[in-house]
Amino acid sequence: MKTLSTLFVVLVFILDSCSTTELLTSDVKPTEVIDLQYFEPFSNVYLFDKRKNMIQNDSLSIVSKQLLNESVQEFKNNISLTGTIIVTNNTIKQRLEKDIEYLYMNANDIKVLSISSIRITPLIDSLLEANNKRFGLIIVECGYIRTNRNYRNQIAVSVPINILSRVIVPGSPLYIPHKAYSALYVMIVDAEQDNIAFYRKTSKFGAPTDKSVITYQLNKIFKGYYF
Repeated sequence: MKTLSTLFVVLVFILDSCSTTELLTSDVKPTEVIDLQYFEPFSNVYLFDKRKNMIQNDSLSIVSKQLLNESVQEFKNNISLTGTIIVTNNTIKQRLEKDIEYLYMNANDIKVLSISSIRITPLIDSLLEANNKRFGLIIVECGYIRTNRNYRNQIAVSVPINILSRVIVPGSPLYIPHKAYSALYVMIVDAEQDNIAFYRKTSKFGAPTDKSVITYQLNKIFKGYYF
């Protein structure tokens, strides 16, 4: 399975904490952002094995993607979702993946003064225009799950680390390993203005293969914009 670059995934895990970012939008009003076309999402789930290796897991990624699609459909009426865009050509699909990664990397750049200043790529623009549509919904899911053995080992390792840390620096924060982590990135692109109309991300210590976690995150993402 083709996945987003390792750099992008590493940045997700390093920079993100359990939180939801503020809404980043263009000057287009939410009431105008209708007739959304849902691009096939990208999901990358990693598994920490007993040897502490973080390995991209195709099976978990597929499950996460399926559950993400189901959860998105539950918000269909709230966000005016009317259609889907699925690319079957592998060459174009790979180009689309790189374009989406480019948009998300730029959207996360703190130097960007306005989300609407980021231009969408010609490929994304053409896919929407080919369907005579203006707005497209693009979602990326990244996360990890620890095996039971890995999680037990992390718990065991954390105890002496925390004791030593408190001895050296009293009151220092505790290292708490988590069994799973899910980061959800949601973007709405505007083919008429060739920019991004909406961007928000959220993360949670929960399994990216748990539908209730994904649904909770989508609710956090769209709250304050569509409802």
